[in-house]
Amino acid sequence: MILIVGDTHANWGQVNKLIEIQQPDLILQCGDFGFWPGHRLYDPATKLHPGSTHIHWIDGNHDDHQAIQKRLRANQLHLSEGLPNVVFQPRGSTLTLPDGRTILFAGGAFSVDNRMRLPGRDWFPDLEVLTEKDLKNFPDPTSIKIDIVISHTAPDEFSADGLPLDLWPEWWDRDQDPSTKVLSKVLHVYKPSLWFFGHFHLYQEGSYEGCRWYGLDHAKGSTRWWMELPGA
Repeated sequence: MILIVGDTHANWGQVNKLIEIQQPDLILQCGDFGFWPGHRLYDPATKLHPGSTHIHWIDGNHDDHQAIQKRLRANQLHLSEGLPNVVFQPRGSTLTLPDGRTILFAGGAFSVDNRMRLPGRDWFPDLEVLTEKDLKNFPDPTSIKIDIVISHTAPDEFSADGLPLDLWPEWWDRDQDPSTKVLSKVLHVYKPSLWFFGHFHLYQEGSYEGCRWYGLDHAKGSTRWWMELPGA
């Protein structure tokens, strides 16, 4: 069984319970994993118990991007020596499933709550959003067929909804997220048939020009924060 999981935000108890009950072979996670290494309460290396389940996760806007970059430079994609089956998927990386379908991973998003966070400590403005520069690390579309995309936020074409704008707190940042424009390019270049994302903390689904898309809730939201991957 393969599960798609929305924002977990270091709610490792929820993730551990999901694994215990569903016993999936593989989890594909849509960012805001809750990667805060060394944190007494949130460090997944000590709190997450995947058993034999393989977890592939991407970065959201609420992860420690400085720590992620340090690991990328050292080519340390596994979470820890004790958890070799929990793997970070960099932006533009791919994974081929046992059924032959290929997944493209595209993390990153803009933090609307940045005014309540500190740069370099729990907000990383130069690292969190997906950029045109990131696209240079994406595979050549003429040499690979992408069937599924796992991202944190969504391309503009999906018209994904979060909290209505008129209900946003005054201190939330209303600047445009450049990640959505980059993901629009990913959509039109690779033309996947399935796309999954989180970020908006709301389950939603739709379709766009042959691409079926799903936005998942977060782990402390409704029961719709995870779903089984549809078959080919």
